[in-house]
Amino acid sequence: MSLNLQSTATNLLNKLAITQASGDLKVVQVLQVKNSLTGEVTFNNTDFNVAGAVTEYNLYEQEKQTVAKGDKKIVIQAGVVVPTTQDQIKFENVAYAILDVQTKYSGIIPQVYVLQCRGKK
Repeated sequence: MSLNLQSTATNLLNKLAITQASGDLKVVQVLQVKNSLTGEVTFNNTDFNVAGAVTEYNLYEQEKQTVAKGDKKIVIQAGVVVPTTQDQIKFENVAYAILDVQTKYSGIIPQVYVLQCRGKK
């Protein structure tokens, strides 16, 4: 059985009356590469296309000290990439810093990542 995350996420967000949008999502992972001969460290950005949905935080969530007005909650499907706070995510050609990553499991298998993201200035 195949899980259609985008459809499932959209249905759930609609049921919860959460403003949402979906579209091209890319996790830009910063990969650190060390040259074994010279010891030089370089950083490469690699884009990974992911399925997911973008939502706004509600007023209750914004009252928490860690959520600022304008932050986005982005839910992406597990399996393609494991995002970290060192990475960024792009939605509709806007880059967002990943501030927090929560992994949601089904048993012991990761299903989705819930990302708190803030627009980069």
